[in-house]
Formats: sequence, C-alpha cells, structure tokens
Amino acid sequence: MTFIDDRSRRIIIAGEFSNANEENAIFLLHQAILTNEVSPYILLSDKGTQFYNSKKNKKGERTLSLFEQELEELGIEFWTSRRNHPQTNGKQERCLEA
Repeated sequence: MTFIDDRSRRIIIAGEFSNANEENAIFLLHQAILTNEVSPYILLSDKGTQFYNSKKNKKGERTLSLFEQELEELGIEFWTSRRNHPQTNGKQERCLEA
C-alpha cells in the first residue's frame, strides 16, 4: 500500500502488510501525515474494500467505511476511480510496477 503525491509523483509513504484492511490503510495514512507534517486535501483511490464500502444498509443507502469516516474527520476529500478503469489511478499503478 502506498500514498503518492500527485503533483511530484513522489511516494509519500509505503507499507507492506499481510492483508489489505481498513486498519492498515488508516495507520499508513496517519504515518504519512506525521512523516510529512502535512495533510492531503484530496485522496484518490480505487474502490478496494480497505478504502470503500460498497455494501448498502437496510434502507438501501451506502454506509461509509472506517477509512472514509477517518478521512471525513480529518477533513480530507475522498475521490474514487471508476470500476475497471486503472488509467484513472495510473500514477499509482505505474509506481507499483517500478
């Protein structure tokens, strides 16, 4: 899991975990903020289960994941890429290949 600055394409922080889950994503987000002493305005991600909750409640409404709730508390806007469209998240995908 990595966080990349879109403007500079610099990897802000990266972590290797045995599984991708919300707790690890939140931990790495906080580490990125502490290490770089700045909080992002917008975070772009795919709709992985560690970031995005696609399940709906009994009312048919999508509930926020723990990661989305954490972003909301930190005042960070959350954008997601379209399904099956890796080009939207291309900089991230490219950095992972290197």
